[in-house]
Amino acid sequence: MACGSWVNGEIWPWSRQRIRELEQRLAKVLEENARLREENARLREENARLREENAELRARIVELEAKLNQNSSNSSKPPSSDSPAARAERKGKPRSKRKRGGQPGHPAYQPPERTPDRTVDHKPDRCWQCDGKLRGDDPSPELHPMWFLPRILAAFVLHRLHKLTCDRCGVVTKATLPPDVPRGRFCTRLTAVVAWFAGACRLPQRVIQVVAGELFGVPMSLGTVAKQERIASQAMAAPVDEAHQHLKTQGVVHADETSWPIAKGKGWLWVAATNLVAVFLVRASRGAKVALELLGESFSGLLVSDRWSAYNWIDTLRRQLCWSHLVRQFEGFADHGRGGKRLSRDLLKQTRKMFRLWHRVRDGTLSRADFQQKMKPVERSILALLERGQGSAHRAVAGRCKEMLKLKAAFFTFVRIQGVEPTNNHGERVLRHPVIWRKGSYGVDSHAGATFVGRVLTVVMTLRLQKRNVLDWMTEACEAHLARRPGPSLLPETALSPVVRLHDHRRKRISVPLAAAESAAA
Repeated sequence: MACGSWVNGEIWPWSRQRIRELEQRLAKVLEENARLREENARLREENARLREENAELRARIVELEAKLNQNSSNSSKPPSSDSPAARAERKGKPRSKRKRGGQPGHPAYQPPERTPDRTVDHKPDRCWQCDGKLRGDDPSPELHPMWFLPRILAAFVLHRLHKLTCDRCGVVTKATLPPDVPRGRFCTRLTAVVAWFAGACRLPQRVIQVVAGELFGVPMSLGTVAKQERIASQAMAAPVDEAHQHLKTQGVVHADETSWPIAKGKGWLWVAATNLVAVFLVRASRGAKVALELLGESFSGLLVSDRWSAYNWIDTLRRQLCWSHLVRQFEGFADHGRGGKRLSRDLLKQTRKMFRLWHRVRDGTLSRADFQQKMKPVERSILALLERGQGSAHRAVAGRCKEMLKLKAAFFTFVRIQGVEPTNNHGERVLRHPVIWRKGSYGVDSHAGATFVGRVLTVVMTLRLQKRNVLDWMTEACEAHLARRPGPSLLPETALSPVVRLHDHRRKRISVPLAAAESAAA
């Protein structure tokens, strides 16, 4: 069929040149089409890659914003690390309607009764109206008790050791110090006071040096302060070891740790505490080896702590996770998009319900049996929400929920076993005193200093838990150390002395309910 064009009703044949031009144009169009197809495929691939990168960057922004918004209310950060904005936000919250100070029903302070050391009578000699002379005594005078502090000036005692020659044999004999006189320049009470200033009053060594000079008139160098601390540390060694062994056999123990500088590096202060005994260790590590040393490899009690991995060697059924830490993690979910906010809101709602029930049990308005029954739907809801959180689009939320669920058996131990608290507030309260001391002392520089800190904090906090006088105990311990006799005990009066009886007592309280809990879980 001939190629041509329609012109004035007739077909005119195309020239070969025109056909070649059309073929060239068609080849160019096909070539351009292939190039555009290739470019389109490349752009599609690049667009997909950019979308994926954009999603990653958005997730990264959410994660960084969540970290930026972390404070003491939604993470494990201490309140001292909060930014000024977070503090202002905390201050902007509606204040409690309660007035400052003691609340209604709070018992007033009653000073202990004591016989006065001196009584001074003040009698008027003239009548205030007629100026007549007054005589006699008032059978019931108005009393004005007052504590009088005289100037405290340490006595300076000079011991003179004479050398005498025997008239019979001519041998010179030198006198020796009595056993109750220290070989150093300071008495046992002054040594105890130095240790008390450090551990109980949280004073740095330079401040102790100033106080000793200005309050007692005792000149003391920094090296001397450190030496007295070492002597006191030796005096406290045996009682602290006894308290440590006692704690390892107890049924319920609270454990926590905080940073403590060692030789300008980072160290850790560990604590394990019961209601009446607290044991501290200063170590360079935050690992499981220190937890084993603190609690003992044969520890078979129940541990209340946070989710730190150093405690994972303990069976999960014998642990109670601190719900204060869990609540802060739940609040942190709100910084991870809409899904995180919804998950945080639902978890906190169930948590508030749980604590309302717990407070009723603690106050005696709800029986434990009813509490356990009412907690079943709450437990199911919390675990279901965490399982839902594992599928979150935000990796931080999904990963945290996954890590929490690994320890889900330790969430509700306080529901199963009586005498277990849902939070580790007791351990954190015991740590509050050394944390304040750390801010002013800047840690320790030697192994001897670390040992002293652990021992003196064990003594101070244990005695305070038992409401015993710390300075008197330290003085007695230093006197016993000088006389080379056993020092006073740190164990509470109600503690059973034989180890076997302690073990049986612990098993009676803890192991039997644990066995029941294990069978119920199975």
